[in-house]
Amino acid sequence: MALLFATGFNGITTATIGRRSALAIISAVGANGRYGQAVRLQGGSANAYNTLAWSDKTTIYYGAWLKPVAVLASEDTQFGRLLDAFDANAFVSHLTINYDFTDETISVVGPSPSYTEFYAGTANAWPVNTWAFLEVKLVVDNSAGAVTVRLNGTQVYAGTGLDTRQGSHSPYGVNAITVGGFGMDDLYCDSIYALDASGSAPHNTFLGPIRVDKVDTSANDSVQFTPLSSTNESNVDDGNSPDDDTSYNESSTLNHRDTFTVSGHHATSHKVFAVIARAMAKASAADGRELRTVIDDGSVHTGPSTPIDDTGYIEVSQILEIPTSSYASPEAAESAINALKVGYEISA
Repeated sequence: MALLFATGFNGITTATIGRRSALAIISAVGANGRYGQAVRLQGGSANAYNTLAWSDKTTIYYGAWLKPVAVLASEDTQFGRLLDAFDANAFVSHLTINYDFTDETISVVGPSPSYTEFYAGTANAWPVNTWAFLEVKLVVDNSAGAVTVRLNGTQVYAGTGLDTRQGSHSPYGVNAITVGGFGMDDLYCDSIYALDASGSAPHNTFLGPIRVDKVDTSANDSVQFTPLSSTNESNVDDGNSPDDDTSYNESSTLNHRDTFTVSGHHATSHKVFAVIARAMAKASAADGRELRTVIDDGSVHTGPSTPIDDTGYIEVSQILEIPTSSYASPEAAESAINALKVGYEISA
């Protein structure tokens, strides 16, 4: 599967334990598109994003809506970190995109120890305190590395024959994308994605500016779990924050499955790339049970089976890529998405 990760921070994330919700819709949007609930990073802080299914990648595409506001002068008076293509195993960044607060543009920098600047952007290309959609394609190699950078859907840099690995100290490839960090005092980030080059178009190349919308479950479809404090199980999975065992659906039976209907996705003029199903779970005892998500679009699709323990809430999720020809009109997309059934099942 080409799509590795996407979030809009409006109740949907596949990186952190946050609000429970059922479905995210990933769709295209113009350069002046709508943004949801952004995350704000301050004082040099950074967030890292990956998933359990994300193995080391030597070719990766990634992008995010970003709004750089202020440089952290105590660390750097000119540059603040926007995005890093990171190898968390070797603790090495293969590529860094900085924001230049002096010239109001970007700088593209290779890995340590050389930190070669591959590209210094045109002055005033990206005014401070404004939103822009930044996208990168990175090929990791000692001598045949390649980098392409796009801003609001327009290519601003393409380089080949680059060293994006710097020897053998990073043998793994990219396994996380980080936002913010050194030199950045105030940065907003909204809808973000990452994908590899496998699969078929349009899910294996630049998506262009995107939006990620949250859709909650609306009613029971077919349920086998037992609700603790609700006669309508779908109310337990309506996007509310986990309440530490006060309200939940419970089962210990292998293959037990709950699915729910969704509603409320409204037609836009933009094609739909994918949907994400997501659930939160915690075991009452460390008994080796596993959970996976379910998406039913006429055929049943299941996500990766995830071990659940009793130490805290675990997130399970899956991305279902959508053949865009099936969503040729906004009306078709609205009808198809609102007809989905989503949920979870005990898989082991």
